[in-house]
Amino acid sequence: MLKKSILASLLVVLMVSWTASASVQAATASLQNENDATITTVGELEKEISNVDLNDAAELSEARENILENTDPEVLEEYGEKLQNEVTEATNELADKLELTSNAENPENQYASATTTLDDGTVLEVNVSDTALPNLLRATTSTEKFGARSYKVESRVYHVMYPDGWICLLTFYNVGKSGLTATGTSVGGTRGLFPLSINASSKITDKRAEKNGYDINGQGDYTLNYVGTHGIGIYVMYRTLVSTVKLNNLYASSAKVTKSFQLYK
Repeated sequence: MLKKSILASLLVVLMVSWTASASVQAATASLQNENDATITTVGELEKEISNVDLNDAAELSEARENILENTDPEVLEEYGEKLQNEVTEATNELADKLELTSNAENPENQYASATTTLDDGTVLEVNVSDTALPNLLRATTSTEKFGARSYKVESRVYHVMYPDGWICLLTFYNVGKSGLTATGTSVGGTRGLFPLSINASSKITDKRAEKNGYDINGQGDYTLNYVGTHGIGIYVMYRTLVSTVKLNNLYASSAKVTKSFQLYK
């Protein structure tokens, strides 16, 4: 959770409250029979994964196919659940450490990013921004801090077993005399690289924060479909991003707010 209080002249983009549960669908048509598998434990699978160079696209693609074809389907499922838990925990740890900093050219806009690498080489990246929108919703053209803003969160998981992809959540809100008002959400920027496809939707779950200590929330829900050999699905992952913009103090022409997000599986 972003714990730093920042003036409400910020735009927030994020990937948040994941109500995510992973289910692995082992395709018997493309994977070796369980009795023929050469990789029969999660430990053996993680060892194979750690030997793959993520920066070599050709090696990565070939290694992925070989691992999928030679791993016991139950081991794939166990590993997938373990990976889900580790990704969720590590992403939320990154969220706790992120601190938005101002853009020197435009102090009203703030940004933050962070990456971490798991033991098996999986790379996690999170980008967050809070920026002022054009004056479409402003009552005047003055330089008041009241106005329309957007909070954006982007979350990426890059690992050997499953293709790269981003999930994104934008929460649009207005800062005014009555406090904070959520005006919309979007999953724009969400994308997956073949053979990963992502279905996404978003909604406002808490629209108004009219008193200090109250907050508004946006939610993005994502279904990640990973496709293996011959187009057969091998893994489905469900994630939820939840964004929070909290009103700390409301002033005559500005507000002090805290932005944060959480990932769920």
